[in-house]
Amino acid sequence: MNETEIFPWNEYFEVGVEQSDVQHKRLVKIINEICFCALSSHNHDEIIDDLFQKLIDYTKYHFSWEERFYQANKLPTEIFARHKNNHDELIDQVKTLKQKYDGDGNKDANLEEILTTLVVWLTHHILEDDMRMCLIINNIKSGLNAEDAVYQSVKTMEGPKGTISRVMSSMMNVSSSSVLELRREISFRKKLELKLTEEISFRKKAEKKLKHLAQHDALTDLPNRYLFAQLCISALKTAKRSKLEQAILFIDIDGFKVINDTLGHQAGDKLLISIAKRLKKCIRESDIVARIGGDEFTVHLNGTCKSTDATLIAAKIIAALSQPFDLKDGTANIGASIGISLYPSDAKDVESLVKCADAAMYTVKKSGKNGFKLFSEL
Repeated sequence: MNETEIFPWNEYFEVGVEQSDVQHKRLVKIINEICFCALSSHNHDEIIDDLFQKLIDYTKYHFSWEERFYQANKLPTEIFARHKNNHDELIDQVKTLKQKYDGDGNKDANLEEILTTLVVWLTHHILEDDMRMCLIINNIKSGLNAEDAVYQSVKTMEGPKGTISRVMSSMMNVSSSSVLELRREISFRKKLELKLTEEISFRKKAEKKLKHLAQHDALTDLPNRYLFAQLCISALKTAKRSKLEQAILFIDIDGFKVINDTLGHQAGDKLLISIAKRLKKCIRESDIVARIGGDEFTVHLNGTCKSTDATLIAAKIIAALSQPFDLKDGTANIGASIGISLYPSDAKDVESLVKCADAAMYTVKKSGKNGFKLFSEL
């Protein structure tokens, strides 16, 4: 626990009985620890619980010792009874406030009430009650009878000692108000920081979503033309360093326009989503599939990919897309025309490779559709 003292011990708190002063210091220390937790920006609920229990236990111990001390030193019965009653009331009050703190949702307001009660009680308990009790005992020890001892203690408390007591009480009350004001400011800042954190998180999520939308096809959620090019550029750099062969497939869906015209755009959209799912199942995790517009898709075969590997995957795609698609308004039967370009033999940059694959695809379209063609075979 941090040793910062919100209410530092002062020599004017000393009542002249060493053991009592030691115990008072201990009480001040516990209250300082509770204040520190209350002012901290961290959540110290468990520590506060322990401190309150420690305060209640130590207060009971202190009061029990005081009562034995006052009885042993023949404090007048009426004054002793009133002082003991004050002890019992304080313990009950702290317990009640703690129960309220545990059960009520507004912990901040309850904690402020507890802190105020503790500081006011501690100030008056030490600077007034115990100071007066010790003065009475000392007067009795000097030979005065009980009545004169009480009268003399009242006169002393009205003199310089009383003035010091009132000044110290006033200072403690001001300090207590300042602490509570600081606590409210910290609480306000914590709420503000939380709100700002939530706002930043919301903005980051919105920015991430906007970035995703800017780089992906809104219908299929596949990378769009821009992201496909960026990913391919990065992959080709690796391929160049490692001297790998790679391939790009340009896929045009055969028969899509007919489905769109006969079953409607909603059916066409559902078909495109289903095509995207089948394409992803036909390629490896390291490969890239994108929708670049309409019914056109591109695939980049990453890693090591020779012409035979590319043609096998192209054949796999044609077979997958040739299977009927069950749509809400009917069944769709389509095909695919695929052009294949190879890196680095056909071209060395993404744009050129896509153009080569596109040219090969058009050759397939003209020669009967639903097939594939290597650019190198043109």
